[in-house]
Amino acid sequence: MTIRPLTDYRGIFAVDAVSYTQTPDADQPELGAEIKSLVRNVFIDCGLADVYPKTPQDCGDGVLFSVAHNWTSFLLQPVLVRLQQALEERNEMTPRYQPALRLRVAVGLGLAPADVLASDAINRTCRLLNADQIKDEMDCSDDRTTLVSAIVSDEVLQKVVGGGFSDLRPTEFRPVSATVQGKAFEEDAWIYTPRPSAREQAPGHDAVLEVAPKPSDEGVAGLSVNNAGALIGQQNNNNTHQKISSPVILPGVYPWNER
Repeated sequence: MTIRPLTDYRGIFAVDAVSYTQTPDADQPELGAEIKSLVRNVFIDCGLADVYPKTPQDCGDGVLFSVAHNWTSFLLQPVLVRLQQALEERNEMTPRYQPALRLRVAVGLGLAPADVLASDAINRTCRLLNADQIKDEMDCSDDRTTLVSAIVSDEVLQKVVGGGFSDLRPTEFRPVSATVQGKAFEEDAWIYTPRPSAREQAPGHDAVLEVAPKPSDEGVAGLSVNNAGALIGQQNNNNTHQKISSPVILPGVYPWNER
């Protein structure tokens, strides 16, 4: 039996474009290059230029890479909020009759070689990126408002967010049992959307679309979307509601605001 040292414990970041296959073949290389450039510029804007790898894995319609585990909290905040803002800026220049660029993100933690993207943690993060639940999250939201949604592993939620290493709170994440159609995969995960929304309903439709479970004894917030497209959150043991109608930007000075 060969004894070998463990590989590095790293944060994993994966990005995939929504509805990329609907893009004409001739335009796919250009769009793929634009996505890679946009993600890289987001890291630069967040002051994380040295964290972004020199050679991230090219996934055609996205990117995949890992970072030293102590940088994992930054993959959530401020990267996800800035990614939403960057896509808003990009899509403002896109004619309304053309599809907006939207991205799914997955964030994981685990053993992964720094120079080779091959490990169980990498595979599981890629499964999360393609989970039915994160696809549904994007499908059920307004395609000109919600431009980014992220699914994170339970380990990321518990160790990074629950451990107090992020400004984000556990109640800002929605628990799901992640599955991938046609794959023998099921895993606890959490969805975070910087700017949530709901698709427009027909006039006079007063139904409420529930997008998350009711509060549990563990204190996870119940969330729902009303017919006006506002996210309603209610924490356990608290009868107050808070409407969120814009990106969740927490206090602090970020590099892109200093230009």
